[in-house]
Amino acid sequence: MMEPQTVRRFRSNPIEVLIFFVVGVVFLNSLYNLIYDQPGFHFAALSPMSANPISERRSPASLAPTNLTTLEVPCDPNSDQNTSSNKVRLIGKICTALTEHTVRTLFKSEITNTSNQFAATVFAGPEKFSTDYIPLSPGKNSIHMVFSYQDGTVSSRDVLIIKD
Repeated sequence: MMEPQTVRRFRSNPIEVLIFFVVGVVFLNSLYNLIYDQPGFHFAALSPMSANPISERRSPASLAPTNLTTLEVPCDPNSDQNTSSNKVRLIGKICTALTEHTVRTLFKSEITNTSNQFAATVFAGPEKFSTDYIPLSPGKNSIHMVFSYQDGTVSSRDVLIIKD
């Protein structure tokens, strides 16, 4: 005959006990620091930002708001623009959105300053587009715009922006 096995009612997994113990110690340490206003761990101080050579070239955007301009791009292919700004935001109509009473669905849009190879972020709707601020190089800046549609049609145009 088989002997009845005794089943232990309260089994404890050693891993669970260890995790419970660690969480309990962290909780008690936090509670102690909260009650007695102890500062806790101290990390080494970071170096000041001016010691970083990359940050020396940057400045807050609020210092020079006159260096930003918004230019409206017309559908006319010969529409050169002049500006003295360091950066421009382009807005305008997508000139090829309508074709014989059919509205095309825009699939992809790319706007690039070919003078400095800056690819702008484009915010496009069904008929209009806008970009983020595009940095300009001194002199002539050729802005290349490409609009691709779901039906495979691709429309491109170039705008020349001359920075004084």
